[in-house]
Amino acid sequence: MTAVRLRLLVGCVVCLVAGCGDNTGPVDEALRELVGAWRVSKFEYTSQADSLKSINLAALGVSMNLTISNDGGWTLLTMQPGIVLGQVSTGMLSVQGDSIDFRWDAGPGPWMFGYDVSGDILTMITREAEYTFDQGGQPEPADLEIVMARL
Repeated sequence: MTAVRLRLLVGCVVCLVAGCGDNTGPVDEALRELVGAWRVSKFEYTSQADSLKSINLAALGVSMNLTISNDGGWTLLTMQPGIVLGQVSTGMLSVQGDSIDFRWDAGPGPWMFGYDVSGDILTMITREAEYTFDQGGQPEPADLEIVMARL
């Protein structure tokens, strides 16, 4: 059983390193500063109704690595504490001005973020998120701030 889990984990890492798109072709100018590998340092939801209600999943041990390819393809590997296998998500993104539109191959609908790259730090913010802050409660509108460092 452990060998199977190890093979699956290695497979996830290979997917992450390989990315999901063309990393050898020309880079779309709008994507140039985003292409590469990034690791999350902050993934924080804040309630829009009560700014004192917030949760930073990265501080709780959730890790995420994002790889963006030249053609806008992306791969996201998410690891949660206590879970051996990570979740791999893929999709395409587009950039217009200071906004990124993440489109998923499978899963949630598109996510739009305002973004800024300063040196090797990528910051993305959206007001279009939801999070269940109260155990057993209902999802509520939330702001989501994601900060990632270039690997």
